[in-house]
Amino acid sequence: MSSEEIEEHTAMIKSIKYVRCSHVYINLSSQYVLKAKQFNLQYAHIYTSRLWTVAPHAATAARKQWGDDIIVRKLAELRPGEECIVIGTLVKRTTLKSEALLEIGNDYHILPQPARDKYTHDIGCLVLEDENQRINLIGNVDVHRMVTGSVVAVRGFVDGSDGKFVVDDFTYRPVPDQIPRPVSDVDRYLVIVSGLDFGREDATNLFPLQLLVDLLTGQLGSEVTQAWMTKIVRLVVAGNVVLASESAKSASYAGKKPKVISKEAMSASDDFLTQLAAGLDIDVMPGTTDPTNFMLPQQPLHRCLFPKATRYESFNCVTNPYNFSIDGLEILGTSGQPVADVCRFSEFDDQLEALEHTLRVGHVAPTAPDSTACYPQSDEDPFVIKRCPHVYFCGNATNLSTKILNGEENQTTLLITVPSFSQTFTCAAINLRNLDVMPIQLLKNSLPIAAKDNCTSQ
Repeated sequence: MSSEEIEEHTAMIKSIKYVRCSHVYINLSSQYVLKAKQFNLQYAHIYTSRLWTVAPHAATAARKQWGDDIIVRKLAELRPGEECIVIGTLVKRTTLKSEALLEIGNDYHILPQPARDKYTHDIGCLVLEDENQRINLIGNVDVHRMVTGSVVAVRGFVDGSDGKFVVDDFTYRPVPDQIPRPVSDVDRYLVIVSGLDFGREDATNLFPLQLLVDLLTGQLGSEVTQAWMTKIVRLVVAGNVVLASESAKSASYAGKKPKVISKEAMSASDDFLTQLAAGLDIDVMPGTTDPTNFMLPQQPLHRCLFPKATRYESFNCVTNPYNFSIDGLEILGTSGQPVADVCRFSEFDDQLEALEHTLRVGHVAPTAPDSTACYPQSDEDPFVIKRCPHVYFCGNATNLSTKILNGEENQTTLLITVPSFSQTFTCAAINLRNLDVMPIQLLKNSLPIAAKDNCTSQ
């Protein structure tokens, strides 16, 4: 190739301009924004509100499954030997619940039991409660597959000898109604990443993170890859932006090294998000390790934490859980705490199955407030799923996995667990036209695997 041809080819490449696709975005998370923090309230209100909201739907599912002739009773109205339906909230009695043991240890200055990944072998019995009383459940129920806080309709009878309710069958509420999925013939993508973990001591995540920035902003990859990147309309960071580390300087007394978030980690995360916000709409959700309130719903990270990124209108700090829509497609997800807690106290095969269970019971965080911390509410339970989303995601999972859930009323929902980026160097690109998922994987100390060229749909 002559020098003139090289110059002409170079000029042609420089003249190519890629324009990112536009989209219509609506934030639907108003129910997760705290109007007031009232800690003088009892948690009984949130359970009562949950039961009153979900029970009519559970009764509808029960009559559809078992017929209209069967009797529906309150716990106070039960009669020994009479077959009936009872609707209430499930409660697991666990002997080694970590939060309770930690409180006892602090009060009596004793070392608590070490933290565990699973507490299922310590579960004593399963209880159903309504507004007034409780009753033990036995029979056709697998206690390890049930989740505390789920509203359920059980069919059976009271055993007159011991007063326990013998369950023959049970059902949850139907999958909530869903608005029709918008029809589109244009590919647009939503990218979800979680677990950036700025502040890691080994800093092995910094190079893949910079590769991710270069890839999403079109500074890396072939022309085909760069053209594909323009179809990415939005990026969601699903929690754990920064990671706390132990610091001897912040010790309040000898032998105690509390974990703190360094200003260097916050500055690095701000630089990272600034590069992305310059050419892409970003929503940042808080997570377990981020500097915001620990209880759910977590409020948006304060904008002063990101002084550079907040200069861009494309940068948004949002709640956890987070509900929004893109071009009429409704999306709901969390940074992973509710699903992780469900897995701790139940025997599900993986986090994807636990995520599916929360959608089937119609509640984002069923174990709140029992073992997942949340704010007390008096008026309503904000975590009840009133409308079935088209995409339902969970961040900070162990691996990337997907499933399409089809409801009885033609609901179609993509379930997706997104792994921690600092552990797997993987994020997910969701095609909003057909709900296909394409992993974007950036290998450590290597060039990225370009999504369009080498990634396969899940």
